[in-house]
Amino acid sequence: MPILFSAVVCHKVVVEQFATCDGNFGEIVELVMRKIPERNDKMTYSFGRFLLHYINEDGSFYFCITDRSCQRSRAFLFLNEVKRQNERNILAKQMYRYNEDYGSVVIRSGELEEINSIGVESSESLLGETLILVENDQNLRYTVSMTFRILNIQL
Repeated sequence: MPILFSAVVCHKVVVEQFATCDGNFGEIVELVMRKIPERNDKMTYSFGRFLLHYINEDGSFYFCITDRSCQRSRAFLFLNEVKRQNERNILAKQMYRYNEDYGSVVIRSGELEEINSIGVESSESLLGETLILVENDQNLRYTVSMTFRILNIQL
């Protein structure tokens, strides 16, 4: 099973999200954002049959949910690519690429070593009793749940 959901968050505001199937993903990303430390960090949390991966860096939060059969390296290569490209409509395009066309993925020097250093923890402290509800994950679609927000952030 591939990447099921991804989101990009800037200064605690979800600016883009994309899901390949139906689920309560918006609720999960909001909960994760509230619970993680406000520092630059990369982490994977396990939750039942799912893995939650994120990169939190300088006010930007890159997040995806995969099932356990999806390699962590694939998830973090995907998140690094989204972070690197930093453009609108990137999630659907890159999720398709990392789910279906993995042969075209370029692994940059040092990326796999970095991925191996990222910790893995149980999501109990992060999500508590919250469930991840996924529907129709056998019929993956690349046209569901795209949302965009235009931000006016002044630093």
